[in-house]
Amino acid sequence: MPRFFQLCSDNVWGVRKACAECFMTVSSATSPEVRRTKLSSLFISLISDPSRW
Repeated sequence: MPRFFQLCSDNVWGVRKACAECFMTVSSATSPEVRRTKLSSLFISLISDPSRW
């Protein structure tokens, strides 16, 4: 998971886009606790990305 968190904040927008596209798959493989405490804020930052496609 730490690598996924890094990739979601990558400087290249295409990398962040790829993370957004597979976010649900990654989320499905984690516990509800991880989704609530870590992934929810990460998702908010991805959907708020100013470089949206």
